[in-house]
Amino acid sequence: MSKQVFQEAPKTSWKQGVREPMNPSQFYNQLNRDYLHWSKNLNIHFGYFRWPDFSSLFFSEKMLVEMNNQVMERLGTSDGATLLDA
Repeated sequence: MSKQVFQEAPKTSWKQGVREPMNPSQFYNQLNRDYLHWSKNLNIHFGYFRWPDFSSLFFSEKMLVEMNNQVMERLGTSDGATLLDA
């Protein structure tokens, strides 16, 4: 039987590879590109499924919009309210 030899991992600083934090505006501006691949209305969740209204996963954009409607209804927001979805 051969003896397996393990090498000690190199010692590195805990800060190595850590990026400086960006401000929230930069963060969300960068995410917009990802959101656009998922949904034309910048929704980045899986939606709200309600049978039989959305009886197929092909209604994904409708389900995404419905999720937003459900959240707003449960929060009791008024028209024109400004919210941050983070």
